[in-house]
Amino acid sequence: MNLRQSVCLLAAAIGLSAATSEAAVFIISENNTNALFVPTFRDTSGNNANNTTWFGWGSGDFGGSWYNTVHPTTPVTNDYQLIEGALPTLGSTSKVGSLSQVNDYSILSGSSNIYPSSTKLGGATHETININIPINVSLNDVGTGFTTIIIQGTTTSGPYGTNPPNFLALNYDGDVQMSYVLGTNISTGGIGKGQFWVKYDIVGSAEAFTVSFLAGLNGSIAGLTVDTIWSPTQIATDTALAVPEPSTYFLAGLGLMVLAWRYRRRTSAQS
Repeated sequence: MNLRQSVCLLAAAIGLSAATSEAAVFIISENNTNALFVPTFRDTSGNNANNTTWFGWGSGDFGGSWYNTVHPTTPVTNDYQLIEGALPTLGSTSKVGSLSQVNDYSILSGSSNIYPSSTKLGGATHETININIPINVSLNDVGTGFTTIIIQGTTTSGPYGTNPPNFLALNYDGDVQMSYVLGTNISTGGIGKGQFWVKYDIVGSAEAFTVSFLAGLNGSIAGLTVDTIWSPTQIATDTALAVPEPSTYFLAGLGLMVLAWRYRRRTSAQS
C-alpha cells in the first residue's frame, strides 16, 4: 500500500467518524456540574414531544410511605420509608413512571435517599426495585420501530463502593442491548459523587417496560432520571463514558504522522 492509498483510507475513516460524531458522548469523570446529563432527545419543556418521555426524582425527593415497627404512627428523623408512593418530582406531568418494591424491606433513609438497610427487618443486603416506564408510542405502532431507555443516578456524596446498584437485563422478547457505565464525577467540594448511566437499546416497542435493579449497600441513590424515546427508524445515539478517551482526530493525525515518517524513511533508503 502506497502513501496515497493509506492517506485515502485514513481520510475515509476520519469522514466516517465525523459522520457519526453527532452522537452525544457524556463523560462521567469530567462532569463537574453536580447534575445528571441531559440526553439530546429530551424535551425539557415537559411536553413529551417527538415520542419521548422524561421523569425522575431530585436529590432527597424519594419520600415514600413510612414503615417502621418501632414508630409506626409517629415517624422520627431516622426512621426508614418504603419506596412505594414516591411520586416523580421531575419531568413531564403525563406518561409518568413509578417505582415499586418487590418486598417489604425498608430501603429509604430519613433523608429520602435509596439506601438499603442492613439492620432493619431481617438484615437484607439487597432490595429489588422496579422502575415502571411508560413509552410514548401510538397503539398502532406498538411492537414496531426502536425504543431507547436511559436511566441515570448519583450518590449523595462520595463514589460507589464494591456493591453499587446492579441493573438487570430488560425482560423483553425482542432484541435488547444494555450498557451500564459507572464512575465518579467532579462535584462541588472536590469529593466527587458516584454516578451511573444505564441504556437499553430495544428493537421494537411496548406501551410500557419494567426495569429492575438491586440497590447496593455501597452508596445511596440521591437522584434518579428516566428518559425514553421511540423512533420508527433508529435507536438514540447518546452514550456515556466513565473515563476520557483520546480524540478521534488526534488518533487520525497521529496515524498520518506515522505514515509520513515511514514514507520519508523509505524514500531516503531508496536514494
